[in-house]
Amino acid sequence: MRKSFWRIILVLTVICSILISTTACKKKAEEEPSETIIEEVLESSSETPAESSAPKEESKQESSQAPEESSEPEEEVDPFLASLIQDPNMNPLTGEIEDHVVSNKRPIAFSINNHPDAVPPVGIADADIIYEAIVEGGATRMMAIFQEVPETDTPIGSIRSLRHNYIDFAACYDAIIVHCGCSDLATNALNRRGYDTIDAISWAGGIFYRDPWRDSHMGYVHSLVTTGIAVNDFLAKDAPFPVEHDSDYTCNMLFTEEPVVIGGEVMTTVDVFFGDYRHSIFTFNAETNDYTMREFEQDYIDYATNEPIHFKNLVIIRTDVWECDGVGHQDMELTGEGEGWYCVNGVYAPIKWSRTDEDAQFVFTYTDGSPIAFGVGKTYIAVVDLGGGIE
Repeated sequence: MRKSFWRIILVLTVICSILISTTACKKKAEEEPSETIIEEVLESSSETPAESSAPKEESKQESSQAPEESSEPEEEVDPFLASLIQDPNMNPLTGEIEDHVVSNKRPIAFSINNHPDAVPPVGIADADIIYEAIVEGGATRMMAIFQEVPETDTPIGSIRSLRHNYIDFAACYDAIIVHCGCSDLATNALNRRGYDTIDAISWAGGIFYRDPWRDSHMGYVHSLVTTGIAVNDFLAKDAPFPVEHDSDYTCNMLFTEEPVVIGGEVMTTVDVFFGDYRHSIFTFNAETNDYTMREFEQDYIDYATNEPIHFKNLVIIRTDVWECDGVGHQDMELTGEGEGWYCVNGVYAPIKWSRTDEDAQFVFTYTDGSPIAFGVGKTYIAVVDLGGGIE
């Protein structure tokens, strides 16, 4: 009986061993395909450099050629935009080319008298930009802005007090203001903004003087003048503020020898009226290809040359103007956006203006949004009431 028992145990052990061996072989057979795939991938990745470099180089060449094959044609440069003057020696306020770099200098802005008893002015024929706006009582005042004041002893004037709106005009160009005193509003604005000026009341010694002829013919109040030599000497030796722009400053005016007016119409006589009775009338001269001005029924001339002052460009800014105190001083909206007109070469067109804040530059565009490229030369800019305009 015992022998039979152990025989049975032996037989069962053999049978189990056979079953286990068969199962293992079957499992191995099932796993072989996946192992073969893995081995093929490993063999592929372990190719020698010589074997694998050819397809990679070919792929690289195809990749480098793809952008050329798929790239769009280069955008054509507008011939007009390409003609805009960008010479490093360009006067940024006129587009004229100088024999030296001037664009790094801060311009000088003079507060110029325009009372009927004080005309003609003197020494401003070389100004690059002249602003005109109402100050009080229907009278206007000019701001003559020079990128570089001529180094001469020719009088410049007559110099009058500053109005707060004119600080904005100067700020458009980061200009240093030359004036004689201020209205209360201008004093407050200068203190708040910390704006740089040369005030005759504070800096009278050696810079300003009373012109004898103007004193005797026009009156003491209309006789204060200075000279380019005096102003330049002060700026070189005594100025308590920077006389050059910050390195990141750029004037945004564009210039071209052949201005194109979008949507323009012929207008050879331009009557700029400021409301009430005040008019400045410009006539286009085809021979000189620019404008001259008349006011108070006489030509607007420079007394130093006895010749009319010429302007290549006319810009008229139309905005809200209102009386802001008990003595008639005017305030005006000089930020935001509005409408106006641009005139050049005997043609005029409606435009848009915008300005983001009190230290920003004006941006002038045509009504379709295209930027204005000014004709090379001097520019007159008027700020008129919504009731004013041009005729």
